[in-house]
Amino acid sequence: APRSPGAAAAIAALRAAVKGSGVQVLPLPDRYPQGGERQLIQAVTGREVPAGGLPADCGVIVSNVATAAAMADALKGKPLAHRLITVSGRVARPANVLAPVGTLFSDLLGFCGGEAAASSPLRVIAGGPMTGLNMDRLDVPITKVSGGLVLLPPPPLTEYNCIHCGACSRVCPSRLIPFAIDASVIAGDMAACADYHAEQCISCGCCTYVCPAKRFLATRASLARTGVLRRRRAAN
Repeated sequence: APRSPGAAAAIAALRAAVKGSGVQVLPLPDRYPQGGERQLIQAVTGREVPAGGLPADCGVIVSNVATAAAMADALKGKPLAHRLITVSGRVARPANVLAPVGTLFSDLLGFCGGEAAASSPLRVIAGGPMTGLNMDRLDVPITKVSGGLVLLPPPPLTEYNCIHCGACSRVCPSRLIPFAIDASVIAGDMAACADYHAEQCISCGCCTYVCPAKRFLATRASLARTGVLRRRRAAN
């Protein structure tokens, strides 16, 4: 697929920076959730991280850009005291803001002009629109792992019966069966959730996004993952 001028320029700059160093720059399709650790490893190396395993189990170490930059700064004696936060969505002036750790989300929003005009109350999300956490207050400080603040209209809160279309299974990057996990959580059957390998869910939200019945698949899959892991720890 054609890349934006900015992306093409960034790729060219990276390749120029590592020329002759033995480092390879490998552009990948802009496909969500391509940045997920397991998905990234498979896309780049063709290796699959074993269930319950770590990247090191297949000979890989993943370090994202922010971590690599923080490590470089640390070697120069510079502490991790700022984070680059993306403020987007229904915001007066969306922006990427380099903010000190400890800055309140309310101050970030105020710096970007506050909420844009909206016909209904907006949903405030810390993180991204797919994997972020809903916030009921903004007087909360950013931390060293914060990455974004998004304001969006509230989603539909009515879910309908599953029609067993299989769309959620087709888009699941972990190759799970979200509709079956959903039914198992509703039934309170954690043993079935374990049989469906719910602990492999990466909470990407793809299942909920494509569901024509508007079911809360990602939420229940996350509950199932937590329940299966808790059950496993108790058994050990």
